[in-house]
Amino acid sequence: MQKITGTYVGQGAMCPLFQLDHGERITITGRLPGMEPGEFFEFTGRWSLRSYGMQGRNFHVSSFVRKSGELMITPTLGDSGFWPRLSGLGTQL
Repeated sequence: MQKITGTYVGQGAMCPLFQLDHGERITITGRLPGMEPGEFFEFTGRWSLRSYGMQGRNFHVSSFVRKSGELMITPTLGDSGFWPRLSGLGTQL
């Protein structure tokens, strides 16, 4: 079992997208909490041999810890309204 930490980005083509602390984007599967973009998590699990979403490596989650205060979400105006923009990765609120 391994532990990874990072930020939930949003729903990908098939699986949720997660950005690791060092910037790599991966997909996650398994026992997942309800997540909002910008939330910071520590997941415990295993790397899968195949990527189901074809959007980076896949990590199969067996347990998680929701963290807080690790990422700042800044709303920005998009084409159809306000969209969250992730900024300050690793910055305390």
